[in-house]
Amino acid sequence: MENQPEFLKTYDPELAHTLAKNILPKLEKYFRAEYKGFENIPNRNFLGVGNHGGAYYTPETFLWSGKYIMEKTPEQPNMLGLTHSFAVDIQEKINSPFVRTGMIRGEYKNAIEALSHGYSIMVYPGGDRETCKPFKERYTVDFYNHKGYITLAIEAGVPILPVVSIGGHEAVLSWYDGAEVAELLGWKKKFRLNVLPFTLPALPLPAQITVSVLPPFTQTLDVKKEDARNPEILAKLNEELLGQMQAEMDRMAENRLPWIGKVLGR
Repeated sequence: MENQPEFLKTYDPELAHTLAKNILPKLEKYFRAEYKGFENIPNRNFLGVGNHGGAYYTPETFLWSGKYIMEKTPEQPNMLGLTHSFAVDIQEKINSPFVRTGMIRGEYKNAIEALSHGYSIMVYPGGDRETCKPFKERYTVDFYNHKGYITLAIEAGVPILPVVSIGGHEAVLSWYDGAEVAELLGWKKKFRLNVLPFTLPALPLPAQITVSVLPPFTQTLDVKKEDARNPEILAKLNEELLGQMQAEMDRMAENRLPWIGKVLGR
């Protein structure tokens, strides 16, 4: 496609497919992965919005993105993922192939550019605070008052695709997010990191992980672009979407045993 920004030109869908084909089956076996609602994925570009856990490993992110790559139809566009700049910098320094598989810097301008070129985008509004939140809060969806994703969907004219996952916080246990320590060390200003978590174990446990895709949240298509930054509208849509995602999380958590998974009422 002509006039693409440089970060889109480096994207290699064939490499993404090859890596997913080789890595995904291993991850699915290790985490006994289950998927729900893939029939809800639209045949157009969308803004995927999800919750996640597992500290900096975020296993459900790789399961969902890999499964999407392997299962998407020709009508469904390639999906890129907004990624923390700190993670992108590390991947670039070690010349990792993952930087060419759809990993783009989590900046608004990059997201709007990608959506305008027909790509889908995946974003996790809760960021590092959600993925490192305490184990006792593992069944709570929390975006920490971040609503920019709604503005993005409205201005890009795309629906939001809610993706709810469970089990990531059981793979890596976060006992303390270290937000105060990160603030004291100035990590937020230096690296845009809000936490310095105390986690166990060093490598992810084989917790059962389920990813559930909900029907598209199309309310963003009914809002005029000039109202995309209206605080009242953003608050209303954010509350409604979080309510839907939390309701699904509650259903997934019912009769679930940590690490084992759901034992009744699948």
